[in-house]
Amino acid sequence: MADPLKSLLTWSIANTDTSNRSRAPRAALHPSDNESSGPEVQLAPSTAGPAPTPKPRSDLTSDMLDHIMGKSDAVVMREKLNIALDEKNDVNERVFALDDFEMLVEMIDNANNIENMQMWPKIMTLLESSQDPVICHACWISGTAIQNNLTAQKAFLDKDPLPKIFSLISSIHATTSTVKISPQTRAKAVYCLSSSLKNWPGAVDLLSNDSNRGWTILREGLRDPEMTIRRKIAFLLNALIIQSAETQAGEDGMKRMLDGMTSNGIIDGLVSSLTDPLPVGADGDAEPDWDLQEKSFAALMSAARNGGLNGENKTALIQVIKNWRGAEGGLDNVGLSESEADEALATLAA
Repeated sequence: MADPLKSLLTWSIANTDTSNRSRAPRAALHPSDNESSGPEVQLAPSTAGPAPTPKPRSDLTSDMLDHIMGKSDAVVMREKLNIALDEKNDVNERVFALDDFEMLVEMIDNANNIENMQMWPKIMTLLESSQDPVICHACWISGTAIQNNLTAQKAFLDKDPLPKIFSLISSIHATTSTVKISPQTRAKAVYCLSSSLKNWPGAVDLLSNDSNRGWTILREGLRDPEMTIRRKIAFLLNALIIQSAETQAGEDGMKRMLDGMTSNGIIDGLVSSLTDPLPVGADGDAEPDWDLQEKSFAALMSAARNGGLNGENKTALIQVIKNWRGAEGGLDNVGLSESEADEALATLAA
């Protein structure tokens, strides 16, 4: 097809009226010239008729208009998703299309349009793809679209996606049919789960469904072979505790969250990540992962401030702080100042 911009320019020139143009005299172009330079020039009135009406174009296609004006986000979203859904396309082409889609749904209006354009069921099918990178991007898109967006969050959760997300996260179910799920995809699944639970009033219920499947996934995640998964789970748990007083339904939101964590071994799992951490490094002799320890400690202190730790948990944490103070690098390893450590000890001793 001919270049649409060149075609439009040709049409514009051909339909431009030039009959009413006249060359302006020097005196008119330079009013600051000395008045004695010559007599004032009077312009004769134009005798040209009205400008002719441009002829309508019959060859102006929608593709040309899209090229000139740009497509709407909704149109681009639909096109990118169709590319991703077509299994005949190369996997890289599908992934590039999903990359573009994910950037678009960072905007809340576009994220809400996923439901308006009935795209969620199609995105759900991508979670069942035979290509791990496609699954990864489907998790990423979902997590981005619903993050801090209750409208999109509800639309997503109405499709009952969490059983699939749980299976992607769990190291026990690290394969989906014949697909080997990569650590990167599992990490994106945790991101999606985090976006699903944060700020959601029914987070405790979602975790408790199907014989506490969600709680089990979180507990297993604290001992996951992948350090990235452990860190993300610990961070999520802290966020859930902090937010539960405001986001969980009823005045006992905090209590329900902490009771769920206690009865399902989450609190004990966090304590264990500090007192009995999994070996780090190829030979298991590397120093502890301080980032994980910092995140686990933050979650436990959030629980402690809200009455979520028993005496045994508190005693264990007091000893952890003492051990940190005696370690090389001291409290700096976990981002604590001396005054913050003293405050934590006072909270645990109460």
